[in-house]
Amino acid sequence: MSFYTGETGPRRYIALRHIRVQDPIAMTTPDATFRILYVSQLAPGSELGTVSDIVATSRTNNPLRGITGALVFDGEYFGQLLEGDEAEVSALMQRIATDPRHVRVVLLLSGVTAVRPRMRVWRSGYCDPQRLGALTTEPALRGPAALEAFMSILAGADLE
Repeated sequence: MSFYTGETGPRRYIALRHIRVQDPIAMTTPDATFRILYVSQLAPGSELGTVSDIVATSRTNNPLRGITGALVFDGEYFGQLLEGDEAEVSALMQRIATDPRHVRVVLLLSGVTAVRPRMRVWRSGYCDPQRLGALTTEPALRGPAALEAFMSILAGADLE
């Protein structure tokens, strides 16, 4: 999987390191779950309604595609866990990576696991300010450690 790098017009794209977690059991299990966790920043100058538009679209489209997970916003950053079929989740991540409403997209986790999805349904909401931004600056929070940190944030979030 690759995402944009370099610069295009007025919008800058950053290189995303693909952190792939391989679970050997998952590779042979028909019920394997593909999981992506990322954090992005709301594009500067975005209107207030941008966040509600993103949430409304996620609430409608993700369940239709069999994608579970959670989207939270802390006033500046989005954090999103996407779980489901690899093709569906990867296609959604490609759209997010090129969406002008998201900047500084940082991929924290990507891979297949035999473990059941962490989220049984799609949820969204808000969390304490600056909790998600910390995930982008702490290099140790990648892979499973990032997932555990995100789940901790979700535990204190106002989710619907």
